Amino acid sequence: MNLDELDQIKELAAKDPSATIQETEQYLIQIKEKLEELVISAGVWLIRAVLLIILFLILRKVTKKVIGFIEDRLNKRNVPRSLTAILAWLIEYGLLIYIVVRILLSLNMLKSASIAATIAAIGLGISLALQGAMSNFAGGLLLIMLKPFKEGDYIIVDSGKGIEGTVDHIHVYYTTIIDVYNQKVRVPNSALTNHTIVNQMADRSRRLELHVGIGYDDDIDHALEVIKNVVNADERIRKDKQAFFVHELGAHSIILGLRCVVERQDYLQVRWDLNRSIRLKFAEEGITIPYEQLDVHITNA
Repeated sequence: MNLDELDQIKELAAKDPSATIQETEQYLIQIKEKLEELVISAGVWLIRAVLLIILFLILRKVTKKVIGFIEDRLNKRNVPRSLTAILAWLIEYGLLIYIVVRILLSLNMLKSASIAATIAAIGLGISLALQGAMSNFAGGLLLIMLKPFKEGDYIIVDSGKGIEGTVDHIHVYYTTIIDVYNQKVRVPNSALTNHTIVNQMADRSRRLELHVGIGYDDDIDHALEVIKNVVNADERIRKDKQAFFVHELGAHSIILGLRCVVERQDYLQVRWDLNRSIRLKFAEEGITIPYEQLDVHITNA
């Protein structure tokens, strides 16, 4: 009841009091009818909302079963597990988003004309808030399509952090690597796509290179022979790809080098053992491993 209607009632009351009572009763009846309509529509809306929520829960369970069926079919066709996981993720969340949009449309909480604008606004907000996550997701897609490595490959990531190991699983946002210490390392996919990756699976073996310093007064040939004997005494080292050389003439020592090939799983242990054995053999043969020092010569002026 607005102000104009109140003024009309006052005028009628001045002329005919009985008419005022009739007008008031009519307004009360109209208000009652509107309240009844509001209660009924609210009740219907609430019932629809409850039914749609129940329907959403049912469809979510059905979606999971469909995703499980799709994963089983893909696994039987020997599709890579990483690709299966990404496809299942896309299908699952795509269906859930579609179901939620349909429910909102049914409840008149979302207009059909505003769907495109709403999706664009939500996409922009999500992309700004999750830039790192989106780059990892894009990196995961690139790893699946380009296949620079696969599960079971031994890779070395040239990121300056010494990440290397066997690829355990390629997830949507990150890749799990089992390192040489049997630890699970989760590497963001963006780091794998933005850095150089060395895949050691082209050959089951791996090249090992060591540098050892000797004094300038020591015999180079004798030191190289000692290193060669140490390498040949280790049965884990292949005999066909060996090299012994003078790597550098340093400021404080002559740097000798060796290159050999070992099985990938023996790499670290062989490296440690060679360092120890060469040090002990040098001590037995009287070959010095110099350390940085400064010799000061004083002359009388």
